[in-house]
Amino acid sequence: VRVQLASDPHPFNSEKLRAVLSYRNCIGAVAVNGDMVVGYTVYELHANQIVCRKLAVHPAYRRSGVGSKLMAKLKGKLSRQRRMQLILDARESQTGGHLFLKANGLRATEVLHGCFTDSREDGYRFVWKLADSPVENTEFLATVDNLTSGWA
Repeated sequence: VRVQLASDPHPFNSEKLRAVLSYRNCIGAVAVNGDMVVGYTVYELHANQIVCRKLAVHPAYRRSGVGSKLMAKLKGKLSRQRRMQLILDARESQTGGHLFLKANGLRATEVLHGCFTDSREDGYRFVWKLADSPVENTEFLATVDNLTSGWA
């Protein structure tokens, strides 16, 4: 929760986070440094896609690869046989997040007017499709394993 409070002007409170993670198709993953959680993601598994609901990195650990490793973990869960795309909706005001997503290969594909109910803020839908990957999935997964060793 500390990472979320330091990273997100609209964080889940503990109750909301527990409720979201109790959904059958919802999973959370964390990045740790020693005993400290330095980043996390909450995502939903759907029949043909993964929807990332939250991804945050503690400000002191940004630009150190933590967020990219979390993204690589999510991309590594995709497969040509089932879930072929990763979707993340970002607030219009999160321009740093837009740059991060673009640097990680996601493309803004849609403007979402008033989609954030807590503020009626517009957003952008970012998508990464496995078909857009320049490498075969088995090579990509091997790369993800190398990138994420030591991450929870």
